[in-house]
Amino acid sequence: MIRIISILLFLSAFLTGYSASKSGYQVSPVETIHMATDRDVYVAGENLFFRLNILSADASKSNICYVVLRNSAKTILNYYFKVDKAGEGYSSFYLPDTLKTGYYEIVAFTNYMRNFGESCYFRKQIMVVNRFDEWLTELSNSEAPALSCNENQEQNPLLKISVEKESYSPRENIQLQLSPEQEASIKNLSVAVKSLNPYSCSLISNPATTLKNEEDNPDEIKFKKEIDGVYIYGRLLSADSLAVENACMFVSTIDSFPNLQYCFTSKSGSFEFLLNNFYAGRKIFISTRDHNPGKYSIAVDDKFSLKTPFIPQKIQVSGLMRKYIFNSQNIVKIQKSYYLRYVKNIAPAKPDVLKVPYVYRNASLSVYPANYLVLNNLNDISENLLTGFRIRAKDGVKCGFVVNNADWNYFKTPAATFLNGVYIYNLDQLMNLNSGDIKKLELVNSEHIKGNISFPGVVSIVTHKETDYSRLLPDAYVASLNNFLETSFYNPPRYKVLTRDDQSPDFRQLLYWNPSVPVEKTIQLEFYASDLADDYLVEVKGYTPSGKVISSYAIIKVRK
Repeated sequence: MIRIISILLFLSAFLTGYSASKSGYQVSPVETIHMATDRDVYVAGENLFFRLNILSADASKSNICYVVLRNSAKTILNYYFKVDKAGEGYSSFYLPDTLKTGYYEIVAFTNYMRNFGESCYFRKQIMVVNRFDEWLTELSNSEAPALSCNENQEQNPLLKISVEKESYSPRENIQLQLSPEQEASIKNLSVAVKSLNPYSCSLISNPATTLKNEEDNPDEIKFKKEIDGVYIYGRLLSADSLAVENACMFVSTIDSFPNLQYCFTSKSGSFEFLLNNFYAGRKIFISTRDHNPGKYSIAVDDKFSLKTPFIPQKIQVSGLMRKYIFNSQNIVKIQKSYYLRYVKNIAPAKPDVLKVPYVYRNASLSVYPANYLVLNNLNDISENLLTGFRIRAKDGVKCGFVVNNADWNYFKTPAATFLNGVYIYNLDQLMNLNSGDIKKLELVNSEHIKGNISFPGVVSIVTHKETDYSRLLPDAYVASLNNFLETSFYNPPRYKVLTRDDQSPDFRQLLYWNPSVPVEKTIQLEFYASDLADDYLVEVKGYTPSGKVISSYAIIKVRK
């Protein structure tokens, strides 16, 4: 008889709106994240698959999430992840081969959730084992109770799992049937079928508790919902660490055309930029408009920084758990030897339309110096090829000045200068560029207005050479905006005919992972067993519209 494990987990109820006690205004309902992973125990070098849902009682909700993997000492990985309009998404990330054996925590949150403290973040502890670790000393706690799986619980009446027979042969087709009692009240099912181990059973019996935090009732909403892009927050401080008010801040990134966003600092010296997908995976430069070496310092908020420490809950590593881990290590070694990977990325069906922050659309003059005789430096290039442009010293540095087409006189203040798309202050370190180094030069010979600021002309230099921006912009803040995780899914082999023609070994401990199962009255799922004879845990997770998590479990066997 098939052994059934079922449990109904009611995690944190969905948080509703309230009035902040000190200010008296209405605070919007906090967002909630539900996250499911394919497994609970991994070997370094495997992929971790997950499904993530953002819930909110508001009509609008964030669609960008922050995912952190950390151990008790430090953050190991951090990612941006974007969900769809319904707040749903799934992906995976690679667990590096270099990870040490130990307990790790996955933390997921939105920018808006940061207003309410880390107590509302999603957290899950997992176990990662290095495949060359033979001692497992970082895992065991001899004082912890021994772990076992409870096999005698009744089927969850809200979400029943039916299996057609008791056991299966290697590579045999397996069919599951899910029967939600009230399909309209259950959303976003995920299904994982994974090799059974005591650690996974312990997470079923003892779900993580919610932490409490003094910031649960904020006086103000500092961090906005990220719907159209990522917010970057920072402060501009003087040399003596005082806030600098009403300073113009620029942000730009390396590209073949000048690009720029700007804002002005508040009384507290704070500033913010909203960066859309144009900036994803790029290096960004944040600076003041007016270069004053040593006068200011720029501090930028680190969203991935977590205040609440991760204190792992260790288990007693029994003989059964140790055997499971050693088997897992050997399986991953085999998969590495045969270059077996079961992850497939999905390109977006329709790329996002990027709103590019152009400084200008059309240049007054464009010149390609490589088309002419070799000129040895930037001064020679400007004198011979750039009509209406000259290089002069101002306040001890070399700057570019352009002619104003309105009156044919040179502007009295330097033009805004961009090198490979990035706003720079002067031309001192570019004077040795020759005509072979420069791909394109462009001038805008008029007062150029961008929003509420204006430039006395613009000069753009695009080079073939890499540039050391740390020398050009020593006081700028430089950061890289991570790429968003791509949508990816688990792609195991399918054996339509039971033959042994396929010579590749198949010892998958994860038979099936489907992060997005449509909820219907009757749900039919099918997949294939691997060559690994073992007991497998069927884990089905979903949640109700009110945010309560529903989980149901069953056991299936694969026997030789």
